Amino acid sequence: QIALSFVLLVGAGLFVRSLQAARSIDPGFDVGPAAMVWPMTELSGYDTPQERADVALRMRDALLSDPRIARVAVADRLPLGVGVQTASYEWPDVAPSSSASGGWDIDNARVGPGYFETMGVPLIRGRPFTDDDLSGDRVAIVSQAFVDRFYPGRDVLGLSIRGGGDQAIRIVGVAADTKVRTLGEDPRPYVYEMATEAMFGGLQYVVRGEGTADELLTAALGVLERIDPDLVFLETKTMNEHLALLLFPPRMAAGLLTIFGALALLLAAVGIWGVVSHAVSRRTREVGIRVSLGASGGEVVRMLVGSGMRLVGVGIVAGLLLAAVA
Repeated sequence: QIALSFVLLVGAGLFVRSLQAARSIDPGFDVGPAAMVWPMTELSGYDTPQERADVALRMRDALLSDPRIARVAVADRLPLGVGVQTASYEWPDVAPSSSASGGWDIDNARVGPGYFETMGVPLIRGRPFTDDDLSGDRVAIVSQAFVDRFYPGRDVLGLSIRGGGDQAIRIVGVAADTKVRTLGEDPRPYVYEMATEAMFGGLQYVVRGEGTADELLTAALGVLERIDPDLVFLETKTMNEHLALLLFPPRMAAGLLTIFGALALLLAAVGIWGVVSHAVSRRTREVGIRVSLGASGGEVVRMLVGSGMRLVGVGIVAGLLLAAVA
């Protein structure tokens, strides 16, 4: 029992350390107060792509006009979100991949104007997306890891890559790397495509401004519900709630192992107390003889407790060895 409790408590300590380390990792974007809302216009009575695009753009403009909201971003996927989103791309001067299509599967997102400013992702070179890109030629911003992986030491601005439908996508900027799937990953190549107007009907909104994240969430929901009281939301959350999902495994493991370790330690203490108590009851006559021959109370206590502490010592050694293996 002592050995098992040591393994559980050491394991809990390791998960707590992992949790602290995960919290200290820079994800590459602003984790300050922000709210995220995901209205589903397709489920809210807007049947055609044009209707969905029109109301989505109205919602973005309404959010920006609210004095409590300073910046708004739209995207079909946020970094460190649930699930993986990739697309197949091809580009000149780079050998095809081993896939059947020959394209490279790269993590991507479709975002709107203001995304990088709102998310706090620095642009290293080039320019951000603007409203003029909504209806113009397809453009993209790639991550620094993309450049390092496929075009090390070269300028990719103006380079055209090909995505779905073989339509050329012109690179207009290079963004700093962010964590994409997990907090512990190495920099991952990433492609930010400019979302078209037709895509806006299914994108989620990130808002920043004055006040706490909860206040921003309340403000954003109020603005969107004034546009359409029957609007259906797939998800509404704060930035902290968005990131909490990634920290859930180490937090849960640390909590469970701490509880089980404490219970095991309690059982071990009760067990040792029972063993020592039983030993003392069997050695009552021996104790009486030792006292009659001049043994002090302290010597008797040390003798009896020592037998129990030998069990503790063996358990600690075994527990430390098992914990080192674990």
